[in-house]
Amino acid sequence: MLASRLDKLWKLAGTPLLDSVARTAARYAETARRPTGKRISAWKTGENVPNSFGELKSILRVLINIAQARKSLPESDQDLYSIEAWEVLWTIAKESPVDNVKHRVGNGTLGLSVDSVNPIELEVHPSIEINTATLNVPPALPLYVIRQHDHRLQAIVTEATKHSSVCVLVGGSSTGKTRACWEAIRSIGKHWRVWHPLAPSRHEALLKALRNRQISPHTILWLNEIQFYLNPSPPELGEEIAAELRELIRDPDRGPVLVIGSCWPEYWDILTVRPGPAKPDLHPQARALLAGHHILVPEEFSEEELWQLNRKASDDQRLEAAAAKGNRRVTQFLAGALELINRYETLPAIARNVIHVMMDVHRFGYKGSISEEFLRDAVQGYVHEDTWAGAKNSWFKKAVKQSRRPCLGVSGPLRLRKEGPNSKATYELADYLDEAGRIIRREEVPPASFWASSAKHLRDVSGLLDLAYEAQIRGRLKYAALVYLKAADCGELEALLSVAEHRRDAGAIDEARKLFRHAADQGLDDAWLYLAQIEKDHGDLGAAARILNEAGDSALAVRIAIYLTDPGQNKGHALRLLERAFELSSKESLADLDLSRYEEELRDLLRQNWESVEEMDKSFGNLRAATENMRTAEKERTEAGDQLIEAIKTSEKSFKWAVDLFLDQAQSGNTDALLMLAKAWHAVGDSEKARNYIMSALNRGHTEMDGSNALSALADLEINEGRPHMAIQIRRYGLEIDGSPASEWGVSIDE
Repeated sequence: MLASRLDKLWKLAGTPLLDSVARTAARYAETARRPTGKRISAWKTGENVPNSFGELKSILRVLINIAQARKSLPESDQDLYSIEAWEVLWTIAKESPVDNVKHRVGNGTLGLSVDSVNPIELEVHPSIEINTATLNVPPALPLYVIRQHDHRLQAIVTEATKHSSVCVLVGGSSTGKTRACWEAIRSIGKHWRVWHPLAPSRHEALLKALRNRQISPHTILWLNEIQFYLNPSPPELGEEIAAELRELIRDPDRGPVLVIGSCWPEYWDILTVRPGPAKPDLHPQARALLAGHHILVPEEFSEEELWQLNRKASDDQRLEAAAAKGNRRVTQFLAGALELINRYETLPAIARNVIHVMMDVHRFGYKGSISEEFLRDAVQGYVHEDTWAGAKNSWFKKAVKQSRRPCLGVSGPLRLRKEGPNSKATYELADYLDEAGRIIRREEVPPASFWASSAKHLRDVSGLLDLAYEAQIRGRLKYAALVYLKAADCGELEALLSVAEHRRDAGAIDEARKLFRHAADQGLDDAWLYLAQIEKDHGDLGAAARILNEAGDSALAVRIAIYLTDPGQNKGHALRLLERAFELSSKESLADLDLSRYEEELRDLLRQNWESVEEMDKSFGNLRAATENMRTAEKERTEAGDQLIEAIKTSEKSFKWAVDLFLDQAQSGNTDALLMLAKAWHAVGDSEKARNYIMSALNRGHTEMDGSNALSALADLEINEGRPHMAIQIRRYGLEIDGSPASEWGVSIDE
């Protein structure tokens, strides 16, 4: 009633602009909080009710004055002039939130009432089946055992009924995160609704609703596997979602709402851990949204929780079976996770290797759909030739059937997915095996067939870039190039630069020129920089200048000129290049340049073209200080590592302490620790162990430590062992799948 009457008064006032009404109403405001056009719109459409009558009163005065001046109020609606009548309407609306919500949401409301939702549709894991026909509980879920984290979660859900809240349960697969969320929201109140954004994709559905302000008060946003919403491709969309969620949570007029979700620990780290120096910060909004809003879910039951389990076991045969196992990993047993591991380990060779393909593509970050064609081609190199000799033509169909067989009533290791009756089938891996695969396959490098099939069949660009990068940090450079080129074919031209840079560094200059030129011709501006640098490095400054002119764009021209500038060589020509850049450029484009590389002549020239010398010097000083700080930090880190290695040479006790320390860090996934182990063993003369640890770092995927990587460390070891030719081969061409130095290879592109 309040919303419809307010809408009628607004129409009788001639539908004035709400922002204009809000500005005028500010003169009459009786509360510290001033209404805005957005908030007035929400009041008259019924999205929410003003927190105080004072907020509404100032708006009413403006609209009533306008309506009276227009003399447009019928006799039957004279109560619209009465402030007392409006206060009665506001009190009724404020004291009747259930009715108000029903009136407000109407058709098209997002989500369903909590008591009408099937928890399986919210991705709560169904339970194993053990004589379920005799049970007095719904067969999908066993009786619930309250655990320690449930008390914290319930308190947050209760608080959310008063003001908007966020909570994410963090734990491994099948630890009970989603079930705990479901149990917590069941008592929140019948007028609450739960919405699980899914189509056309999870992040697209949520972003659309947030942009259009479609999320009503008393809504539970169910964000199971929250990384799909906050870390989609491209990540900028996830940041927009996080920012919109922050706005939703802190706006009392749009609440209360509850954002509840779940996440694996590794994805939680991606979203919340601040990146190191010189690394891009991709998730500042997500980090701000999630900070302090997580609850850890243990993998195992405590003694108290096991006691509660045994108390309820007589009422549910599934709990009885879990208790009889004598294993603290109760939720994993109930979700069939332990049976999944048993099934995976006992699958026939081809079927088990189909699962290995799925594990590999998931642990390398590919999030797109997985087709039968990809699996069929990729698995070829995983299986021993003796096994293939006995395989029949129907081998793939048989392997999939074996992998899909249910485990105690829950889905098997491999799941089939179809979007519709006429769509092609795609495949998914059971969550628990997805997580387990990151350990099981941690030091395994997929065979050549995996990379070839990826380049042939996969089309998700972001996923292809992830796969190529994983090959690159494992030193398998030719396979990285293969997948990068596929990403470029799919429209990601930046991928060409990755291949071209490596071909340039390997000495294949003609190949590099063609790749950079192709990228430049396709519109990738940065490619001009690399082309010009190649000519400059080869002493052809005339060719570099021609590229400068060809590039054309003003800001780009400056970047190229500065990229080429080398005061140590031909200063006059460098100055002329920079002068030419200024002819094409605006002064504003110089504001973000790193000027710390240039000698005084270049700074003087820049000053001549800068309106404020003070701003110029400030920019220069800030950039120089930042560069020096980063260099100092890297130097100190390197020196500390070198000092540690020197120290352990002199003491067997120190050596053992350091090795134990690095081994412990390596067990936690720290690949830098593996390189430190290699350095330690090499320092005491054991090159074989040093090589093994370097290869372990490579096979796990090592990025960089103090500016170097595991591939460089392997090349350095070859030099120390008196094989410089092998070092050159490794640096230029990387490794074969088996870890041996790769033979010479090249790439070509279609002109």
